[in-house]
Amino acid sequence: MAVNDLAALARNAYLELMNEAMRRDKYGANSERSRRLLGQLELTFEELEANASEAERLGQIAADKTSTVAAFTRKRSTRRDFPADVPREKVVIPAPELCPCCGSDDLSHLPPAITETLERVPARHKVIQTVQEKVSCRKCEKISQPPAPFHVTPRGMFGPHFLANLAFQKYGLHQPLNSQRDRIEAEGIPLSLSTLADQIGAICVAVNPLCLLLETHGLTADRLSLKQRRGAPTAQR
Repeated sequence: MAVNDLAALARNAYLELMNEAMRRDKYGANSERSRRLLGQLELTFEELEANASEAERLGQIAADKTSTVAAFTRKRSTRRDFPADVPREKVVIPAPELCPCCGSDDLSHLPPAITETLERVPARHKVIQTVQEKVSCRKCEKISQPPAPFHVTPRGMFGPHFLANLAFQKYGLHQPLNSQRDRIEAEGIPLSLSTLADQIGAICVAVNPLCLLLETHGLTADRLSLKQRRGAPTAQR
């Protein structure tokens, strides 16, 4: 298929996706069919956009090898600057100390060209060894040891950051535990599905007091309390 045809299909898929997203925002997202349709449109647009980008790149490579065929360039969206709160790492490529044309060292610095590239620092796992030293008294022959540090879950097998990421991936990004297990195992750390499921249960128990406090605080709001009083069952009045 021609590059312009792929670009047109990707553009149509994008417009359908935006149309469905606006319809969902306007009329609500209660319909399960609407959620499935929106997800399917996102997958369709993703595949068509990737195919169009691949075909365009192949066209550019082919055009570079000849002087008679011009590559097709599809219209792209305007590039936006990355948010200012994203951490920056500055890599400075020093200017030459001598002029490459005449070899003179009488150079004046001009404003540099700055290119910002979004990069990802891959997450990595580490094992923290907590060593509790022991001492023995020569006089009374008793052994002393500092108390163990606090652990979110029993036996302290997983740290708080690992548990927070596990719960966020499951409930925030809707990624099942088996997918997380496969990704962690691909990094060289074998974990069973039952182990991860046990940690989710332990997390729920650990945060349950906080959930109760938030529920109590939310139910004491004036408007919510008034609504509850109006809609209270007759048997409770």
